[in-house]
Amino acid sequence: MPKSLSRREVLIGTAAVGVAAASGVAWGVTADIKAAVLAFFKRALPGVTIDEKSAMTCIDDFVAGWPLAKRLVLSTAWNTVGVDTMAAVHDRFQPPARYMLTHFLINSNFFLVKDPKAQPIVYTSPQPGSACASPFTNLDPLT
Repeated sequence: MPKSLSRREVLIGTAAVGVAAASGVAWGVTADIKAAVLAFFKRALPGVTIDEKSAMTCIDDFVAGWPLAKRLVLSTAWNTVGVDTMAAVHDRFQPPARYMLTHFLINSNFFLVKDPKAQPIVYTSPQPGSACASPFTNLDPLT
């Protein structure tokens, strides 16, 4: 005779399936955002070699605080027609694209090398609590 499942077993099983599904959706959304944004970086910086591993870290750092709904909307829009196209078509999509590119450039070696086309551009995650990562910032009060 087959054993019937208890209410507790059904609830635990349902919760486990829900967590697995949500994790899969989050992973898929993040992967889609990464592909779309990396392609955007390459189009925005023609001729510049981008270290893809560090660029993926940049994208992870940037979207880490975004709610899942925002990631879903941007991922769908950006993968459908591209990051730069969506930014040009609708004002709502322009700030995230600009801020993401700016975040990548400021936290990479882009402004520190003589010719960005001569060597790969590598992103470095900013240290938590660091002042300002911009290479143009002068934090010396005497100058």
